Amino acid sequence: MSISPITLTEAAKNALARATTANELAGFAIRIKLAGQDGKALDLSFEEYPRDDDVVFRTGGFVFHLKQEVVDRLRGVTIDHGDRGFTFRAPLTTQGR
Repeated sequence: MSISPITLTEAAKNALARATTANELAGFAIRIKLAGQDGKALDLSFEEYPRDDDVVFRTGGFVFHLKQEVVDRLRGVTIDHGDRGFTFRAPLTTQGR
């Protein structure tokens, strides 16, 4: 496992723990992927196994599986949770900038 490119707030950790318990997903990892037609939205889901080209890391007590392009975009981001669900705080970067 590599060093985590993201951090989780306590609210995000609690929300992920609740989702894990409610959906009986103990032992599953979290995948964050690019979504939307423009690839600027982010989607968070649970999965059991990493894919061959995934970057795998642990942060806040959770294992994450991400494609390298997502790691590059999220480096330094803090994931929070509030009334509107999960939010990603900090500038999202793109390669070449």
